[in-house]
This record gives sequence, C-alpha cells and structure tokens, in this order.
Amino acid sequence: KRPLKIECPSKEIRDLLLSGIRGKTGRPTPFTGTLAFIRKDLTPTQLKMERDARDEARQRNVEAGQIVCGVRDFSLYHYRTPRPFPSTYGRARDTNTNPSADLVRSGSAPPSSGSVSTDATVLSSASASLSPLPVNQSISPFESHHRKVHAHSSSTRLLSPQTVSLYYANARSIRCKSPQLSFILSSSLYRVICISETWLDLSESDFFLVCGFPEYFPFRCDRITTDDYGRGGGVACLVHNSLSPVLISSFSSTLLESCIVDLNVPFTSSFPFRKIRIITVYRSPSSPTSSLVSLLSHLVTHISIDFPCVILGDFNFPSIDWTTLSSPVHNDLLDFISDNHFTQHVHFPSRLQNYLDLVFSNRDVIRNVAPSTPLSDHLSVIFDLCIPLPPPKQHVTSRLYKFADWVSINSFIFNHDWTLAFSRLDVQQSYEYFVSFINDLLDTFVPLSKPSSFSRYPKSLKILYSKSRNLSRIASNSYASYKMTDRFNSALNRFHCTLENRIVNSSNPKLFYSYCNSKLNAPKITPSGIVDSDGSLLLSNNLKCIAFDRFFCSVFTHPQSSPLPQPSPSLTFDIPSVSELDIIYALSKLSPKINVTPDHIPSIVLSKCRSSIISPLLIIFNKSLLTSQLYTLERRRFIMDVTFLQSVVNNRYSMDASSLLTCTPLTRTLQPFLSGIPSHPKLLILHKTLFVTTFALNPPHSTPTQLFAIGLIFNLILAPSPTLAAQQITDSTP
Repeated sequence: KRPLKIECPSKEIRDLLLSGIRGKTGRPTPFTGTLAFIRKDLTPTQLKMERDARDEARQRNVEAGQIVCGVRDFSLYHYRTPRPFPSTYGRARDTNTNPSADLVRSGSAPPSSGSVSTDATVLSSASASLSPLPVNQSISPFESHHRKVHAHSSSTRLLSPQTVSLYYANARSIRCKSPQLSFILSSSLYRVICISETWLDLSESDFFLVCGFPEYFPFRCDRITTDDYGRGGGVACLVHNSLSPVLISSFSSTLLESCIVDLNVPFTSSFPFRKIRIITVYRSPSSPTSSLVSLLSHLVTHISIDFPCVILGDFNFPSIDWTTLSSPVHNDLLDFISDNHFTQHVHFPSRLQNYLDLVFSNRDVIRNVAPSTPLSDHLSVIFDLCIPLPPPKQHVTSRLYKFADWVSINSFIFNHDWTLAFSRLDVQQSYEYFVSFINDLLDTFVPLSKPSSFSRYPKSLKILYSKSRNLSRIASNSYASYKMTDRFNSALNRFHCTLENRIVNSSNPKLFYSYCNSKLNAPKITPSGIVDSDGSLLLSNNLKCIAFDRFFCSVFTHPQSSPLPQPSPSLTFDIPSVSELDIIYALSKLSPKINVTPDHIPSIVLSKCRSSIISPLLIIFNKSLLTSQLYTLERRRFIMDVTFLQSVVNNRYSMDASSLLTCTPLTRTLQPFLSGIPSHPKLLILHKTLFVTTFALNPPHSTPTQLFAIGLIFNLILAPSPTLAAQQITDSTP
C-alpha cells in the first residue's frame, strides 16, 4: 500500500516525525516547522494521470469563467453548484503561457511553500515528458497517433453527456456471467454492449444477454457446433432501443463469427451521418486462414465511406505489432485495414502482454478508449462514440392501485348526486362526465409510481465496481486489479444467491414461478426498425402501419356484400332495459386486474367500487337504450340480428326496426351500450353465457362498455348469422 508521501525540509524534522510515529503513542510529537507537502505517494503513471486531469479541469474552468470541474481519484468530475474563482486562481491564469513549460525552460527551483511545492513535484515529471527526442529517432504516423490517443485516454475518462458509450468484453461463456452483465445493464452507462465468446447455441434463449432488461435489443451469431468443433465462440451485440438498431447481416465460418448492426441516429451538424455501423467479430486462434479471407470479403461489401464503421472484437493476432503495422508473416487483416483506411484504437494489451481485443474505425468517431473491469481473462474495453446522444426516455407514471384509498373513493361516488348531474346531459356527455369524475378521484386517492434509482444493487457493490474499474484503467493486468475484480465478482454472486434464496424460501408461489419464467424466457421485445419490401428502413410507427396495411391489402380480398332484405313491419316492440341486478351480476364477473383501457378505468376500480358505482352505470345504460343511434350501413346487419333474437325469444317474427336504421351515427365510445340487456330471462341467459367471450375478444373497448355488450353480435365486424345465434340460444338454454 502507498498511503502518504511526506516531504520534510530538513533531516532533523524527519527524524523527529519518525520517532513519534514509531513510539508507544503511535503519533508524531508536535513540533514547529513547515512541511513541504503531504500527499498520497503516487506511481509515475498516477502522477501523470492526475496532472493531465488537473490541466483539463483548469482549462474547462477558465472557459466557463468559474470553477465547474474538479479532480478526484485521477478522474474529472463536475460540481453540482459552480463556484467563483479564488483570487489566486484568476491571477495565475491571466496569461496564455504554460507555467510548467516556463519553469522547465528556466530550470529555476520552486519555492518551499506548500502549494507551490506541489506544483514543482508535478513539474518534475512533466519535464521528463517534455524532453526532446534524439535527432536520429523518428516517429511513424501510427505511433504519433498511438501516443496521442494514449495520452488522451490515460488522463481521464469523463462520460460526456453528448456521446454514446460502448462497452466491449470477452466473456468466455456468458451463461456464467449473467450477474455481471445484469449489473452493467442496470447501470445504464452504456447504450451499446458488444460481447465475444458468448458460448451460446440455438437452444438457449436471449435471457443470458438481456437479463430481463427489455429496453435492450439482442443481436447474436452463435457458433454452429459439429463433431470437429465443440462449444465456444459466438458474438452478441446489445443495443438500447433509443438508437433504433437494425440487424444488417451475420456471418459464420469455421471458428469465426461476426454480427453487423446499424445504429440510426439523427442528422446533425456535428455528426452529418444518418447511421453508424457496428461490426462485432470473434476469431478463434485455431481458425484457418480461409475463414478470415471469407470474413474480410464479406465485410468489404458492408463497409462504405458514406457512413462510419466500427469493427471490434477478439481477433487473436498476438504477433501483429500495431505500432509499426507489421507482422512476422503475411496477414490479410493488415491489408484490409490499410486498404480501407481503418485506424486501430486499443493502445494497451488486453490479455497479459498481447493485443488481442481490437477496435477499428474508418472515421474519427471514437474517443476515450480505456480498459475496464474484465468479464474473463481479457480486459474489457470502453470508449465513446461521437454520435448525438438520443433524448432520455421520460418516465411514464402509473397508478399504484395497491396503495389506493378505496374507502374515500367509494364514499365520494356513493354520496354524489348522479341523477342531478346527468339530468341535462345526453348519453355521450353523461359518460364523459362519469369518466372524468372517476379519474379525478383516482388522481386524488391513488399514488403514482416514481422513477427507480440507478439500480437495485446495494451501494457497496457499486463502490467495489468503481474501484475495480479504476484499477483496471490505472494498472491494467496488475495483481491488484485482478484481486479487486475477484472481490467484486464474489460480492455480486453472493448478492444474487441471497436474492434467489429469498425468492425460493418465500411463501409466494407467484413470485417464484415468475422468477423461474424470467430465467427460462427472454422478455418480449419489439424490433425498433423493419425493412420494407422495397428495401427501405421503416423506423416510425406511421411508416410501419402503412407498410403492414399495404401487405394485408395485397393478401386479403374485400368481402362480397349482398343487399339485405327489407325488414317486415311490426306493431309492437319491447324496449330492453337494464336493472340493478344485471349490473351487479356483470360486475361480479370482473376480475380485479389492472388492464389498459382508453378511459383509464381498469377492472380493479369497478371491482373495488361495485356497490357505489351501480347508480351512475344504471342511468347511463338505460339512457343509451332510450336514445339509441346506430351507423346506418355498418350496423345494418346487427339490427337484423337483434330483430331475429327478439323474434326467437318472444315467438314473434314481425318487428319494425326501420327507425333504428335511419338514425344519425353515434361515437364509437358508446356503441357497445346500444344493445343493452333485454329483460327477457332467456335472452339474459344468452348474455351471461357470452359475457366472458365478449370481454376477452374486445380488449380495445373501455371496461364499462364491455360490461353490457351483447356478445359476439356487436363486437365482430361481420355479425354472426341468425342460425349461429339461434344455435347459441339453444345451447345455453337449460
């Protein structure tokens, strides 16, 4: 451990300080004098990272005109509330000269004050970096770019709010890395996650990839196992739905897999492209040369200068020197990189001292390449894509009905004078008044959900992960880094085991089977984009609806409609009515579930308020029967079926329904009201028999309108024939 470094101005003060620390008290003896400085004893790499981070923070503060950035643990971070410059800060930055360079040129010794001595200590290491190169030493263009990227990424990695972060890892079987991947997905730090060596096959679901996070789309290419080649290999790419990902192609050859995904981004002045292409590759060390040649030939047809392309993965070419772009033997990958103007961005060995995991791009769209916590014996790679960050998803609030105050809701509904409220309103206005009244009560007495925090993981796990990530960035492939990674993985596995034991030992079978189902089946995910028949990409819902409509119209034909016979006149007509018993019976059949309805009144509200809600529903239903208005063309068949049912029940075959066929249309919200429930016992039995079927086949209708629909007659576009209706009556008659 390297906790502190204390520099004393004299040997006597040093001995006095050490004697107090080594004594029985274990603390230094008070003494008079000034210490040069006390700070953490940092390694040269840590000193350089801290110096670069301070320079970047100073530059941002000067540009902002106030202190907005600081340095903590070699990383740049933003203050929540900016502060004004201190008096010394402003005077020290009035000029554009570099004070460190001036001190190095002049060779002057720094003063012995605390603050200045600290700068002098930093400048001592800076002087080494500013020393000129020998005359006979030249730098290749790739090495110059390599040093520039190394200096930029090793300084500090600040997740910019204007870029999209990408995470790449070699997993060596993602099946046993589900806790780690779930932790990374829950952090929401990375919009794109690429994985090599997934070791999955066609029999395994996408749960091992998305881990119950439906906002990520999984794209994968698994290895085809044969007798000669067993398990292993495979690549996957997880993309957030805000980037509208579309799978372009997947490639599989002998011990080599690849997956190509497009990210569709908005066109801006800073990023004048409509998309960026991500290509994930895994090549086994035993893969033959012919497989690599086939892959490169496949990639040539999928890369273009019209949009950026990023190729990343585990290529297993340890013999290539990426500083000089040379190899002991001829390598087709180097020819492909040079011919297509790709740049390699990984400047650190990913496994031991070998550069196996690589990142290429044909445009300058990659920033802040750095190592991160590994998932296997390979270091993970994180970097930023300079593409516009999609707007954050707004939290959609929902009502928490399990915490609702049902006593107050029932009291307000029961004490309200519905007769007076509906006295001067028609059917449509009465229903709108009822819906508005109920929703106002729900807004008042039902709490709303709040957005969840960072994740469900405890703070201790987040701290361990942060330490592991910082150690991987500062001292990659070191013993301390691997030990911290093991500590994090052990703590994470213990947390998941505790969570599973809690679910298994609980007395809630629904929670147990829900957990088992989530492990067996991946969440249902709707693709963000589809490809039309002409090859165009459809991203918006309007374009998708038009495409589906065009496809269905090309398959189905319009039904041949024949003219309906004229209804025979009738002198009598029994107007059906709705009673309180009918409403009570219908409400008793409702299951208290939270279903989605257009009027935002789910079944649980009607079930919990069944005793108080009878009065308004009774008025609305009977008023709708007395003022029935139907579509003259669309519902003509329905009128004839109602006539037939009335004739069967009442043993009368003459009924005048011509007035119903000439009325003006009514809004679709109240259409299911119009049939009502006839008061005849036989037809009431028919309604009770078909109630469940009606409720299941008509989910778009609101819950109150589903209560008193007449069954299949009204809910289908083409009503059932009279023969079928008569058969249903015969079957339901006791």
